[in-house]
Amino acid sequence: MTDKCVRVHVTKLEPGAGAILFFPSKAMRKKCVDEWRQSSPRLFLGMLASTETDDGVEKFVRNVTRWKRKSLLLAVYRDSAAEGMDFPAECTRMMFLTGVPYPNITDPWISAKKDFEFVSGNTDWYQGLTAMAVRQVVSPFPT
Repeated sequence: MTDKCVRVHVTKLEPGAGAILFFPSKAMRKKCVDEWRQSSPRLFLGMLASTETDDGVEKFVRNVTRWKRKSLLLAVYRDSAAEGMDFPAECTRMMFLTGVPYPNITDPWISAKKDFEFVSGNTDWYQGLTAMAVRQVVSPFPT
């Protein structure tokens, strides 16, 4: 696994269009945001919103729909933006899925359930949870 952060250029977005960038973990999102802030502080003049704050998603939608600004939402798989959110079409002009959202194997429940499923002959359970996290991100958005 690589821990490198890449730059995402959303300058190609037209005004009033949004993009969503999904990270596999909150720690990876924080690492990238900190790195981006150091290398490009102008990027953070209201263009980014994060699901880390309660109003992050609302700010993102308002920036795109009401103020017609280019905006990027930084979300995490299995987070509120990934499960059950219904974004307007203009907020999802681009989606970036980074990393593979494997469940946290150090979580005692995940570890025990994986062991149980493996003994029971269900060797696909862990990969199934990963696929489900990707489907939850992709399926609610317009194609």
